[in-house]
Amino acid sequence: MGYQESLIYIQPQEQVGQIVKEYFMARQQDPSGRFLADIPAAVRLQAPLKGCPAGSVLLWAAGERSNNMLQAAMPDDWRLPGFCTVRTIPVEDIQHLLDHAVRDGIENELLAYNRSFKYMPLDLYFVEYVSMRERRKTNREKGGGGPER
Repeated sequence: MGYQESLIYIQPQEQVGQIVKEYFMARQQDPSGRFLADIPAAVRLQAPLKGCPAGSVLLWAAGERSNNMLQAAMPDDWRLPGFCTVRTIPVEDIQHLLDHAVRDGIENELLAYNRSFKYMPLDLYFVEYVSMRERRKTNREKGGGGPER
């Protein structure tokens, strides 16, 4: 089938953190490698990209070429919530935007910055997501803040 790298745009965006959490749990429960693809990083857009608004978080998936990279990265019994939509952007479509650090391989652990997006390893994105949820929870408990997402 071949190798493919893609950006995965998930709507509503509030679900990205939960999907990343489920991805990490699935990987811990089955480290043997039955997954066809890996999600090693998240990308936060600094500017609109291919119809995705600035500020969006996209998942960077890599692995076996598939028409559904998110499903390839998750176990067979995992299903995306019905209210979510997913759009895949092949990396070849944005190759002109990639800076040297990203273009040389997504396994590079350094953060790579670009005018179009901020790249970060998935575990760092997950820490950011958990921190954000904790801050919202604390704000709600203090009587401030909006609804948790």
